[in-house]
Amino acid sequence: MDHKFLCEVGARFLKRPESGNGHGCHFAIVEPSCYGENPDVFGIRHGTIGIAEYSGRTYEHGWDVGTVVLEAKTSRSDFLADRKKPHRIDPASGMGRWRYYICPTDLIKPDELPEKWGLIYVNSRGHCKIVAGAMAVPKIKDNEGWNGAARYWRNGNDLIASFKAHTFDERNVLNEMNLITMALSRMGEPEEVLYKIRKFHRQEREIQELNLQLKETRRRLRKYEKDIEVDHV
Repeated sequence: MDHKFLCEVGARFLKRPESGNGHGCHFAIVEPSCYGENPDVFGIRHGTIGIAEYSGRTYEHGWDVGTVVLEAKTSRSDFLADRKKPHRIDPASGMGRWRYYICPTDLIKPDELPEKWGLIYVNSRGHCKIVAGAMAVPKIKDNEGWNGAARYWRNGNDLIASFKAHTFDERNVLNEMNLITMALSRMGEPEEVLYKIRKFHRQEREIQELNLQLKETRRRLRKYEKDIEVDHV
């Protein structure tokens, strides 16, 4: 299991929704370049943070909004050397509202983690197991799914409490902005890329509509052919 493999698995983990055991990030990049700290995987979940009222009840939203950093480790020596980095000694100078180590199963032990850090184990098939961190809230099983099928879900209040407990409120936001800016600059002209993406989605919708029209035309043709056969009889 090499470093690249762990990073790619980590990026997919960040982009998966919470229901799929992920962080629901809208953006994730592998091994971005930045000043000072260069995280192995960097992800962002956008949104607003605050309190909202609905039907006479108060709801807190945005507790899962922010940046996530993953550090991929393939050896014990790499993990131990990581502790000596300046942004590990001074967590406020590091990036990531939430931070995890991602490694092969059992390479790092939970009791070796720095304060507030999470831990993700990856097996040879690329499956993730969240051992510690904001998402490490056990799922509850009940039989209230479709037709009494088993359903697994996380308690919302427990999840909010876990995210808050593992939050790095003080972090290097400027460096996070630098990282995002440098990542965008590698794309060339972001607006040009955006226009191409919009054009692609528009063409994709047009193709779907044409496929539906083709399907309907074939249905009518089959009906017409059957009507002709009946007339000949």
